[in-house]
Amino acid sequence: MTSRAEDFEHRLKKHPFLAALFEDISNLETRAGGASFYASQEELNEYTFYVRRVGYALAHLITWTEQLDHCIYYISDFNYGGKARRNGITRADYLLYTIENYLIRLQSTYDKALQLTNAIFHLCIQASNVSHALVVSNLRVSRTDVPARLKAVKRAIRDKQQDRNSIIHQGSFERDKKLSRLELFYLQTRDSWAATSTDLPFENFQLVRRDLMREVLRERKAEFGAINEKLFFAVDELLTSLQAHYQMEAKRVRKIAYD
Repeated sequence: MTSRAEDFEHRLKKHPFLAALFEDISNLETRAGGASFYASQEELNEYTFYVRRVGYALAHLITWTEQLDHCIYYISDFNYGGKARRNGITRADYLLYTIENYLIRLQSTYDKALQLTNAIFHLCIQASNVSHALVVSNLRVSRTDVPARLKAVKRAIRDKQQDRNSIIHQGSFERDKKLSRLELFYLQTRDSWAATSTDLPFENFQLVRRDLMREVLRERKAEFGAINEKLFFAVDELLTSLQAHYQMEAKRVRKIAYD
């Protein structure tokens, strides 16, 4: 049984925008005598350049949402094999890594949405300079419904923005009590536990640690699944809006290129 977030993610990959873009690519390949759209080394006209840029940006955004969906499964997919143990990688290490990876990727979704908007409106802002201020303040964009759709995407992920900034600029994010406790628990080995004054057998401690891990995993997966659901819905709405603008701009650029 799939979650609503998964359903939305699968729906994004079947969005009508993708079908419309693929049709334009197919038409370009037919015009080129069957040559592969992306393999062609000929000098690009403006229309082919436009469709390529939009295709790349759209594929990147869709793939990014797919990776966010996969992150929820990666969280609980730790391999207890010998290599991990020999290299000192614990279950808590892996959990922290996957959580941080999710939080960083989550915020980057908005960057991908801005890149797609830049491509569709043919603003031709260099990728490294694309920003909220430059894109949304552009008159071609600001007079449409797209800023509101972009705002919805940003709203879906803003509660985790500080966590992402802390990871990037301070080394990590502020843990909750359960996650901090779990990290401490996984620092204990059988030898270090034997050196303590506790009478609790190490095997019993491992059971406590395991139960806490399961609780943290359950809570984080539910939390991230809920975030993904809101985000994917907002992205779906954004794509619907952008598709209309793509079709208008593609028609304009195609006329310039071939008339």
